[in-house]
Amino acid sequence: MGEGTSVALFLICASFAWARPNSAIRAFNEGVKLFNAKQFNDAIPRFDEAISNDAEFTEAYFARGVCKYYLKSLDGALWDLNDALRLKPDNVEARALRGAVQYEADRWDAALEDFNDALQMNPRDAQSLLGRGVILLKREDLGAAEKDFQAFLRVRPEDPMAPQVRQL
Repeated sequence: MGEGTSVALFLICASFAWARPNSAIRAFNEGVKLFNAKQFNDAIPRFDEAISNDAEFTEAYFARGVCKYYLKSLDGALWDLNDALRLKPDNVEARALRGAVQYEADRWDAALEDFNDALQMNPRDAQSLLGRGVILLKREDLGAAEKDFQAFLRVRPEDPMAPQVRQL
């Protein structure tokens, strides 16, 4: 997860404002501000409040899951991402992040499934290309890993991970 996450959370704010109770939107926006300031522990209660005010607030589940991921609370992140995907199964960002969580929890088969699903929805999803490439590399499927790494570099040539990926 990188700078794109902040942009994604900002764009999410703009996309749902018309459909949510004001109290949920206000809490969510406060959470996003705290998230963008990297105050993840402080952002979580704001996302909790948004969800309390609107139990179908997909974006709040996702945002809370991102916070928990950064805080290395993998089980908590997984719960929130599962809720986000229950509400919106075609959420590529939630699917890709769930893949990253699964990977960090050493559940490579589940991670690979999430990355594959995300890439079916968006073949240019950089996080899924990189994640799947790493798993394939560890499984010694070098040709497939190289293909994913090359696709990642085409999508995000200036990514902070690009120099390391080029060395592979």
